[in-house]
Amino acid sequence: MTLFTSDTKLYIKTAFVYSLISVFCALFGAVYEYFSYGVYSYCMIYAFGFPLVGGVLPALGFALLDTPKKPGSLVRGIYHCGIAAFTVGCIMQGVLEIYGTTNSLICWYWLAGSALTALALLVYIGQLITILFQKTSSSGGDDLL
Repeated sequence: MTLFTSDTKLYIKTAFVYSLISVFCALFGAVYEYFSYGVYSYCMIYAFGFPLVGGVLPALGFALLDTPKKPGSLVRGIYHCGIAAFTVGCIMQGVLEIYGTTNSLICWYWLAGSALTALALLVYIGQLITILFQKTSSSGGDDLL
């Protein structure tokens, strides 16, 4: 039994990168609000949450748990883009709230993040279902009855 496979190392590295992004977002929000003369935005304060909850936790989960198939590069790429859209959208909304204005285009960040994250999840579930059907068809299909 190997303790660290290349997949495990990849997900540990991904969790580390997302941790750095979370720290950067937290520091960016703190510095931005320090110079905003007492005006603050909850979106700016909690912008670090998307890379932390949406990046670090799933990456550590895939690194530590033995799953039948880990997400491939396509699923990971789409998912990373979704988390990035959420994070940037949260920061942009925070900037606009601190500035004291609104913009109707901010909703596109949330829509893009939701769509990309859902697409990545659907593609990954499709891959898992394909593996399940390949295993059942190779065993004769008696497991389905």
